[in-house]
Amino acid sequence: MSFPNEFVEPFQLGNPVQFVELVVTKGKVKLNTNIERGQLVCNDGAGFVPATAALAATQTVFVAGEKHVYAEAEAKEMPDEEKHMIALNAKGVVVAMKDTGTAIVQGQKLKVGTTGKATLAAASTDVVIGSAAENAASADDRVIIRIGQ
Repeated sequence: MSFPNEFVEPFQLGNPVQFVELVVTKGKVKLNTNIERGQLVCNDGAGFVPATAALAATQTVFVAGEKHVYAEAEAKEMPDEEKHMIALNAKGVVVAMKDTGTAIVQGQKLKVGTTGKATLAAASTDVVIGSAAENAASADDRVIIRIGQ
């Protein structure tokens, strides 16, 4: 993932919104797994996969900074150790996929929902993965999240 000096479209999935304290790392995608840009992901021990609430309880949650289609990456002419590496937003303010159906207010805590997208953490037993950096309407499919707090 490159970081251009020019304006960055703030509402594109996976894009950083603020570069202050942004931490981006690389990680290898699990065999035969596809990842969408802006998707919440975790490492299940064999590589990065879409996040689940169960994985979030024991693993760090990242926001994918780029899309990865496993079959397309496999066909690329590059060293095998690089084929399935993706940029991962580990800390900062980035745009992530959000479950629709729930409005989120700036500052509210977020968790991994049943669809693997960010949603409101309402119960005291929910595993918090970050907080909303801005309001998001019920119909919105993305939220600006402060992750890696």
